[in-house]
Amino acid sequence: YVFRQDSDGAPIAAIWSYKETVDRWKEEPTLVKFDFGSLAPIFIDLMENEVSFPQDADGRTIIPMAPFPIFIKGAPGTEEQLCAAIANSEPLNLSNSDVDNLVKISAFPSAGGKAIMEFENNLPRAFSEDAIVSLNGEKFADTLELAAHEESTKSLEIPGAPFDTNRLLDFDFAFQVGDGTPKKIVGTYLLMPQASSVPMVIDGKWDDWKDISPIDLGSNLSLRTFAEEEKLYFAIEIKNTDLAPAEAFAGIGFYFDPFERTNDWTTPKNPKGDLGIYELVKDPEGTLGAFCHIVQGTQAGSSSSVLFQGKVQPRFEVRTGKTPDGIFVECVVPQILLSPLKITAKSRFGLNLSFPLRNGEIKTLAPMPDYKSPADPGDLNLIMVIIGTESKSELPNQ
Repeated sequence: YVFRQDSDGAPIAAIWSYKETVDRWKEEPTLVKFDFGSLAPIFIDLMENEVSFPQDADGRTIIPMAPFPIFIKGAPGTEEQLCAAIANSEPLNLSNSDVDNLVKISAFPSAGGKAIMEFENNLPRAFSEDAIVSLNGEKFADTLELAAHEESTKSLEIPGAPFDTNRLLDFDFAFQVGDGTPKKIVGTYLLMPQASSVPMVIDGKWDDWKDISPIDLGSNLSLRTFAEEEKLYFAIEIKNTDLAPAEAFAGIGFYFDPFERTNDWTTPKNPKGDLGIYELVKDPEGTLGAFCHIVQGTQAGSSSSVLFQGKVQPRFEVRTGKTPDGIFVECVVPQILLSPLKITAKSRFGLNLSFPLRNGEIKTLAPMPDYKSPADPGDLNLIMVIIGTESKSELPNQ
């Protein structure tokens, strides 16, 4: 059934299918695939809620044909194309490669040295297949068994996973079901210690940082970091330099993502999306501050007096100082600037930093192939940071 919206003539199609065994919950509804091309229709359920449906590898939308109508709304003037897409729909053949796209697989590391694997069966039937898991170079046999529309979670020890904090660690995962295409997830993660000592004072003194393990970034550059009292702390050191601190550290970019969804943590993020972006800038007096380019998450549009998008953010504290071999800058980022991220043990978030060097090279935690400036980094690759529980005073001295 197709009708037009009174206000603008937009076509709306209502589709449903009646089968007594489906209506009585004795059988799952048939899945039908629709090729809507570039129409980008809106799907609305019987309660007038907008809903979404999975797509196969060719971009066709998979909709279960149930007794409850689904309304498909197109743009004004697209009635013929919408009707053609519905008329040319066809049942999903569960024996073809669409199965690979309807059984969703995701994986990510945990603070305990395990890979957490999540599975979602969008098929209207039970699914059982032998599988091979590859994790950091080792392979394991497995069986994936899921009831119709079931979600489940498994865990697997990461081979040789070090429990050292402040190290960039590899996560190289692949899950192959039967003879299908392996689902690959490759990324980098960091176990960030959570200190339990007296909160650090940002005062430009190196003594508070010297016993914390550094992350060596090359070119005499290193990073130290930890979480404490709902705050994130960073110290960046440059050795063997004649530059003044404000000159050396101006232009460093900080990129934060709350990682509310762990199923896409390795997917590059649009910098204009749900990210927090800050840049260290130098004022005329030579003092560094954190300039806020983009306010993260739910704080966009907030009237809170602590947020200053397009200005230096005073709650993001910055100080510089000297080390025995060079100079450093230390920063503290409070939780209020990172909403909806909660800085607690075992929480996780996305992070990248960009460090411009005088020779034009850019050091980062994850590659930034399209980087132009801190405010224009291109699509962002992020590492996953997992906050641990280890005391700052107990960190290994590397």
